[in-house]
Amino acid sequence: SVCLIIIHFILMYRGRRKNPKKKFPRVAVVGILIIPFVFCVAGVYGEFLIDDIIGEHASARHGYIFLLLLGYPFLLILYLIAVLTFDWIFKRKFAGK
Repeated sequence: SVCLIIIHFILMYRGRRKNPKKKFPRVAVVGILIIPFVFCVAGVYGEFLIDDIIGEHASARHGYIFLLLLGYPFLLILYLIAVLTFDWIFKRKFAGK
């Protein structure tokens, strides 16, 4: 997820540098939708992967799955705020050029 976030911000930076006057870049919108979803899916899959690694001694109780799915809207909002903030910074940086 961290690698995806870094790649997303690099692509936003490059896109804003090429077209600083664009209202809202497509890269930002796609990243806002995809990255929090991938984070939650990886978290859910990670619990099953841990159970597979532990083997027969695993409890197979997955209480965090509900927490991840419940936290998805909050994660989406936080990432939206972060992306909008960085896009605003990038826009201001390249607006004068």
